[in-house]
Amino acid sequence: MKLALKFNPQLNSLQSSIIKELSYHTTKLYNIANYDNLQRCVKSYIQMNTMYNTNWHKDFLHSHNYQHCLRVLEKNWKSYFKVIIDYNKNPSKYLGNPRPPKYKNNNDRKNEVIFTKAGIRFKDNILMLSLSKAMKLEYGVKSLNFEVSDKLQSLLNWNSLNQVKIKWDNSIKRWYLIIIYEKKKT
Repeated sequence: MKLALKFNPQLNSLQSSIIKELSYHTTKLYNIANYDNLQRCVKSYIQMNTMYNTNWHKDFLHSHNYQHCLRVLEKNWKSYFKVIIDYNKNPSKYLGNPRPPKYKNNNDRKNEVIFTKAGIRFKDNILMLSLSKAMKLEYGVKSLNFEVSDKLQSLLNWNSLNQVKIKWDNSIKRWYLIIIYEKKKT
């Protein structure tokens, strides 16, 4: 079964800058793809992946960040169409007409950054998240690293990580991590 753990690390200025940059590029990519879906026709993940493969924002994102950004947009559109169908059957359930997915912005609707199993490593009390070559060059680092306390290490098996999501909490104005991991049923 999959479980999630919320982790609030104390970010230094370098970590904060890298996360802001990653969020900026995922936000822009999400908005560009969403604009095309709104203006033309809604595309599947595979079509969007092919279409935006040469977009310059992709250079700053690792492949798993880029792919999950487009997958989230596809999921948002699918749920919008399901709600439209349900709205037509039961309009009294809703306060108004359902609206298509909104654009993200870098002030209060920052986009999450998703790292998959392939981009996550844990070694010597440090959670390491893979970065693209462009980000490594720009910031002079090999990966985005977070020190994990002994207390936090004891809570889960760090070799069973599935995903790490970096999200923005608008109420307290800071970044936090959602760590998704596998745990065998007992």
